[in-house]
Amino acid sequence: MDYLDPFGRPLFGVMARCVIVKDGKLLLIREHMENTWETPGGGVEAGETLEQAARREALEESGYEVKIGKVLSVSMGDTRRVNGLKKLCIMFEAELGKKVAEPQSDVNGVKWFSAEELRKLTPDWHDKEAFELFLAGKLEG
Repeated sequence: MDYLDPFGRPLFGVMARCVIVKDGKLLLIREHMENTWETPGGGVEAGETLEQAARREALEESGYEVKIGKVLSVSMGDTRRVNGLKKLCIMFEAELGKKVAEPQSDVNGVKWFSAEELRKLTPDWHDKEAFELFLAGKLEG
């Protein structure tokens, strides 16, 4: 979903992402068009709440149902623009539910990362704080 200025022009796009931890590991996905591992998430669609978008994206990208918890971070992408818009990212803590589907076809991988494995990755701007919280042992699951 894009938010508009008084003239009807989009100011920024909004995305919702999930931090899902199980047995001391963080769930990340990799899409076909990307070369990085990221938390599940993406754009908020018209008519969706942030929580609904986070649940939908987690299911589409990982195949897992999740229960959305508290907001972990809010960040604005300062260098990455999509369709010429800055992106506002709302990161939620999420509780893992059942695996009910396979990831969508644009997902190239779904993997649980240990802290040791995560330290070898460079997070995208929207995942930086989530990686830091996980590595500091501040996320449970």
